[in-house]
Amino acid sequence: DGKPLVAWCAGLIRQPKWGHLRDLHKAIKQAEPALVSGDPTVQRIGNYEKAYVFKSSTGACAAFLSNYHTSAAARVVYNGRRYDLPAWSISILPDCKTAVFNTATVKEPSLPAKMNPAGGLAWQSYSEDTNALDSSAFTKDGLVEQLSMTWDKSDYLWYTTYVNIDSSEQFLKSGQWPQLTINSAGHSVQVFVNGQSFGTV
Repeated sequence: DGKPLVAWCAGLIRQPKWGHLRDLHKAIKQAEPALVSGDPTVQRIGNYEKAYVFKSSTGACAAFLSNYHTSAAARVVYNGRRYDLPAWSISILPDCKTAVFNTATVKEPSLPAKMNPAGGLAWQSYSEDTNALDSSAFTKDGLVEQLSMTWDKSDYLWYTTYVNIDSSEQFLKSGQWPQLTINSAGHSVQVFVNGQSFGTV
């Protein structure tokens, strides 16, 4: 688990997210002439469905067909044509006719990339300090994207927060201890109480 493996893996395209965002960008670029012309007109095309239509003075037209129902797909008619909209999705029609992208439809494969063994590599491992606040530490409100922040200089991006509990807190008097709940897709959490390690998940 050394740097050569990490650097090589970071070069892989992360499907299906990469391809889905690439296709979204392409659809937006196709619709650009109409999008930059002004505000859309909004047409109701069903109970939960709307069409946001952008038109330019030069004749460019782009439509965004939305289905706001969270669990049911819908078949709608817009400009005399039928469109199937998955639940909670938006279809992009850069020419007001052809749906080229839908936010709920992922076309890229989500299977892991096939890895073939490569010979002649020398591997080494090392320990990396995971909780030091050094000169590269920074303060920021909100979350950041790990790869764009670390650029393979570290395998870790740590978020640190502090909760100071006043001695007058009611739970200290009642003996009912607070519960720490962390909802995260992250890999690990380390909790310290009064500077002492309390647990790791």
